[in-house]
Amino acid sequence: MFIAQIYALTDAKKYEEAIEQCEKVIAKQPQFLHAYYRKTIQCVVNALQFNPKFCIAYFQKGYMRLQELEKQLYNKKQPLKCNYLL
Repeated sequence: MFIAQIYALTDAKKYEEAIEQCEKVIAKQPQFLHAYYRKTIQCVVNALQFNPKFCIAYFQKGYMRLQELEKQLYNKKQPLKCNYLL
């Protein structure tokens, strides 16, 4: 339920509130790793809003997205299909 609130706050572009919600979840359930992950995403988004030229934040955002996709593929146990031209 808390994570759904965090996603809703993110969609509403209420990033500071989303971070606060993550911190509440972490305080109550420190073993709930997804809250740490969401907090990291919110911090990266905040950094990009403050300075859109902060290239390290773009790298981190892409890396987190790649990890998320990898996890989804692993959970589905399907091979990764690439449509890249080499």
